[in-house]
Amino acid sequence: MRCPKCSLENPSSAVRCDCGYDFPSGQMQAPIPSGKEGETLPHVDKLGGWLALPALGLFLTVVAAILALYETASASGNRFDLSEPGDRFDIGVAAVWLAFVLFVAWSFFRRKRRAPTLVILWLGINVIIAMVTAHVNPGPAKGVDINEFSGLLKALLVAAIWIPYFLKSRRVRLTFVK
Repeated sequence: MRCPKCSLENPSSAVRCDCGYDFPSGQMQAPIPSGKEGETLPHVDKLGGWLALPALGLFLTVVAAILALYETASASGNRFDLSEPGDRFDIGVAAVWLAFVLFVAWSFFRRKRRAPTLVILWLGINVIIAMVTAHVNPGPAKGVDINEFSGLLKALLVAAIWIPYFLKSRRVRLTFVK
């Protein structure tokens, strides 16, 4: 069950949340100690620890999305024409990706409750983009560029590390509470 005070997910049998919220009475009590003498489990007021790495990744993705939009918009040089359906589609995809990444970054840096879900979605989309870029298909891999394939392996590795972290980490639960 989710605590109405701090939004921490608790077991259904919990009587009290780590923040001190008493479920039966609906009143705040003293926070539950974390195991070390005198230390309690405060909400984390800033991004830090391992969360600095996804923060850096989000920042770099925003920069890359801006550059991709610029490159897409100027790809055809002087003959660029928005009347071409392919050009409109490419610009539209780049703009939607930039908007999505900006929304994920905004949610992340504002420590919104939805940020972990959005980061997991962002990581999953990165894997899909890497798969499309590497032309991965069920058949034999003909003509796959080794650099594009290594990009897919990197995206898979990053997702394999960070998705479980965002699902299981106590720090993530204590940080993204707004």
